[in-house]
Amino acid sequence: SRSVPLIENGEPVVPARLNPERVVVLQQYYLEGIDGALPEAYLREGVFRRFVAAARRLPTGYRMVLLDGWRPVSLQRGLFNAYVQRLRTEHPNVSEVDLRGMASKFVALPSNDPACPSPHLTGGAVDCTIVDPDGVMLEMGSDFDETSERSASRWIEDRLEAGETLSVWEQTVLCNRRMLHTVMRGAGFTNYPDEW
Repeated sequence: SRSVPLIENGEPVVPARLNPERVVVLQQYYLEGIDGALPEAYLREGVFRRFVAAARRLPTGYRMVLLDGWRPVSLQRGLFNAYVQRLRTEHPNVSEVDLRGMASKFVALPSNDPACPSPHLTGGAVDCTIVDPDGVMLEMGSDFDETSERSASRWIEDRLEAGETLSVWEQTVLCNRRMLHTVMRGAGFTNYPDEW
């Protein structure tokens, strides 16, 4: 949801790699060599406990994959600025203000203002997916951090509701996204609608 209030509660941030039976940690930005990314993933303790609770709701053998959690402000700034630069190249006639607005759809403005921090700077936001019992990531219809309409949570749901016939691949993606949404929501998470 875009309107979830952010309230400082003083909760500690904990490493997420300590429950490998339920959670696989793939620090995607670190693996990609992005400056400022950390080798360990961290979440607020309550968020981590809810994340593990979501993993417990999965079918036997499936695990949650944490791709990104808490970020330092320097990493948030770097991700945002890199995306603005990419958009500037793709849309050379768009104003800087509009480019920043376009970028903020997929990467939050790098703010550590306590009244309005970037969600990942709080340790309260997670980017995640699911792996099957063999350790293969489920098909979600777009890559992690893909900045296209395919990343939207309801990309396939809206097409289905419009009466479109779905391919076998799209039906698989729909089932996988529904599983992810169901276990996360059941554990108390909300979804950012522009990302699955």
